[in-house]
Formats: sequence, structure tokens, C-alpha cells
Amino acid sequence: MMAAARSPNQIMAMYARKKQKLSSPEPAAAESNPAPVPLPAEAKEILGQAAETTRPVRTYSTHPTYPFPIADLPITSAALQAGLAPTSAGKVIKKGDLDLLYFQPFIKSPTANLLYKHLLEELPWYKVMYLARGMTINTPRFTTVFGLDETAFFEPPPNEHEDEAKAGTHIPVAGSRVMSAISKQPVPGNVYQKPPRPIPRCLQELKGFVEQATNETYNFILVNFYADGTHSISPHSDDESFLGHNPCVASLSLGGTRDFVMKHKTKKDLGSEKFALRSGDMVVMRGTTQANWLHSIPKRTGKTQTTMARINVTFRKCINAKGSNNYSHYNVGSGPVHRFVNGSMVQSSTTD
Repeated sequence: MMAAARSPNQIMAMYARKKQKLSSPEPAAAESNPAPVPLPAEAKEILGQAAETTRPVRTYSTHPTYPFPIADLPITSAALQAGLAPTSAGKVIKKGDLDLLYFQPFIKSPTANLLYKHLLEELPWYKVMYLARGMTINTPRFTTVFGLDETAFFEPPPNEHEDEAKAGTHIPVAGSRVMSAISKQPVPGNVYQKPPRPIPRCLQELKGFVEQATNETYNFILVNFYADGTHSISPHSDDESFLGHNPCVASLSLGGTRDFVMKHKTKKDLGSEKFALRSGDMVVMRGTTQANWLHSIPKRTGKTQTTMARINVTFRKCINAKGSNNYSHYNVGSGPVHRFVNGSMVQSSTTD
């Protein structure tokens, strides 16, 4: 007799109970008098020692679906905003059905360097394997993803009105249950293949500024880490039905410079559009771009800036559960969690 299928909410309750093998860099219990954490050198370079721009203690985003607590940014939202280029800095590139907004940069150095280091060291990473056309595909980069489509929402975290000063250092970003946007009841057990993961605060803050600059809203953040020139992504377009009509995708680069190559799907005579994306640059693909153009990050060899490690943060809006399941399958999968520790990516036996 087959066991009854567990709902995503039941699975998340199990996640909350299981013992994690990846420990937090801080004790899980809230400290009564947490000591201030030294500010990274990058943050000092940006901010000096202005107290109003730095966080007095290190805090973490927590949720039952996270393999470990995810550190919040060491700088305040005001300080992050101070490191952004003006919204008017975006250059409109419109050639036929190609419609781009190009920021050079969107985030100024050294703020971009701080973000690169923080996301690399604090996010959980995955090297996903999956089957396609009867073949096993090893994703040629590290990935991670957070978000929930428009058909559902996370219930509020416990004690959402509690004074943050009394909440300790580990603060939930959402409640454990996923609720239907229509019925306002927990989603049925057959909707999500894996429990969706809410966006941690370090990415929520960044998302808010990207939304302001692009005049769009996003509910998913997909992050790629290209460790070297052998890591890549093949030509593709984000034109899946679960992204809706003429989707807008904002792509932010952090770290090493890599070529971003675009080719028309049918008009070969147009040639390619190539952008050398530097740390802090952002390309926003909108309008009919995804329906007509492919984009890629080709492989590169040689010890030059073009093969240095790079993080790509993409912001998008997903309209249904099919998209949530797709992103979870191809960017988290069922393999082990990785974490960047002491200059290298370390695999853990903990699985999602």
C-alpha cells in the first residue's frame, strides 16, 4: 500500500525538525548581548565608520527550507543605495525586436565587490545533475534559487510584530506554510514538487532597488556562480510560458568580467550582440527580446579577467507553480549542498 503524499507544508515541517549537518557560522540560539561583528574591508572602504550605515550586529535570515541560516548584508539599505548608480544611468538599446536596458554599472565598485563576496560565502550552492533526452546533464556552473510564483504566498513569520531588537540574531523571513493566493488556505500536496524557498533578506534588499530601476516587480531570484572559464551557460531564452507574455529579466553581474552574447533566433544575418559584463553591470532584457533572441555565457580559457570567477543574479517574475517547480528542479535539484569556505567550494552531505 502506497503512503499518502506529503504536502509541501508537511515537508517543510520535517525540514524544521531534521538535524542539519551544515552548521551556522554563529550559534543557532539568539544571544542576549551579541557582540558587534567587524565590518569587512570592502564595507569600510565604501562607508568609512559612519554608524548609521553599518549594522551593529550580524543577523541571519532563517527558514525551514534553508540548509543553514543565510547572513544578512553587513551594510544597511541606505548604504547599499548609496553604492548604486542613478536610475537614469540605464542606456536603452532597441534594435527591432531587441529591447534592452543596460547599466554600466548599476552597482558601483567597491559595493559590487562587497556583494560578490557576501553572496559567494553566504548562499547555499548546488551542482545540479538532471536527465534530458535520455542523457545525464551536469550543470556547468553552481546555482541556487529563491522565490514563489504568483499563485501562492508564504504565511507571515512568527512574531512578525515583535521588536527586532528583541528578536535575536536569527530572524525568520517567512512562516513555514505556503498559502494559496486564491483560497488563502495551505496549498494542496500535489502542487509543489519541493518546498519553495523564500527570498533571504540579503537578496530582498537588492531586489527592491532593481525593481525601482527597472519599473518591474519580481518574485524569483536565480543566482549562478561561474567558478572559472570552463563554467558556462549555452544559448537559450527565458521564454517559458510560466514567465508570461514578454517577460522582463534583469541580469546583474558581480565579480570577474565575462562575455554576454546574444543571437537572433531566426535572423542569422543580424550577427551577434556582445557585451563584456563587468562587476556591477546589469542588462535588463524586456519586451520582445526573449521571444526572438538567445543569450549565453560562452566558455573561456586562459588566466585573464575574462575567466575570473563571476556571480550572476537574475530577477524574474513567475506566474504559476509550473515555474516554481522548474526552477527548483534545475537549480537546486536533489543533490548535496555546497558552500564556499576558505577560498574553495566545499560539498556537504546535507541534501535538500
